[in-house]
Amino acid sequence: MGFRLLTKTVFDFYDRAINDGDQRTSKWFLMSTPWTVLSLLFFYILLVIVGQRIMRKRDSFDIKNILIIYNSLLVILSLYMLREFIFSVTSTPDFNYFCQGVEQGENTNLLRHANANWLFLISKIVEFLDTVFLIVSKKPVSFLHIYHHNSVCLLWWIIVKWHPGGTTYFGAVLNCFVHAVMYFYYLLSALGPRFKKYLWWKRYLTSLQLLQFSMVFVYVTNAMTVKDCDYPHWLLWIFVGYDISLIILFGNFYFQEYLKKNKKKMDMKSN
Repeated sequence: MGFRLLTKTVFDFYDRAINDGDQRTSKWFLMSTPWTVLSLLFFYILLVIVGQRIMRKRDSFDIKNILIIYNSLLVILSLYMLREFIFSVTSTPDFNYFCQGVEQGENTNLLRHANANWLFLISKIVEFLDTVFLIVSKKPVSFLHIYHHNSVCLLWWIIVKWHPGGTTYFGAVLNCFVHAVMYFYYLLSALGPRFKKYLWWKRYLTSLQLLQFSMVFVYVTNAMTVKDCDYPHWLLWIFVGYDISLIILFGNFYFQEYLKKNKKKMDMKSN
């Protein structure tokens, strides 16, 4: 009896949660149920495991031309989303840039903002190809890489399902800008050895990512203190926790990749 009651409670909560989602996005692609995106995340993990095992006994693929096209398209997509977020926010009257709730009206600018959030989610699924290209090139796929791609996709599905707009613009704008810069770097890298002299700034790209996470952390924690802001605090707390995890993981990557390696080089030279 207790198990049946627990099961009913869980299903009732699930039904209420799904029905309480933003009605504008509920019928959009991938948004009617969480099971589709959860299946994508599951198959993504499976792809990493199986793909790396398959490639152990195979030669790496030459995907230079594919990478040039892919990275070029991601630069364009990132800049387009950046434009959509900025224009939809700045065109909305009385928009509070420090903490803004989500209005579920059919206003053109509000729908444009919701659409930008949905497109941002789709872009995160497209970016799963980053991992595919690493695998077929027989390059290492780190925990940070897998965690970041998986988690940001799940987080943004939650945002688009329940609160596609308002305060979310800040992190999305920063991310679109950083990704435009990042994929431009990858584009130069894919163009071949003659562009290697232009790739001296990889360390600063990681610094830019850390700056992004730090700015989002400050922004979100400040948003929690803004009076009369009806953006849900449960989602802001998720943002804070997620942002802290990224600062820790990317900070560790920066330390291991640049500071620690540079120290070893200096020690070797001194010896």
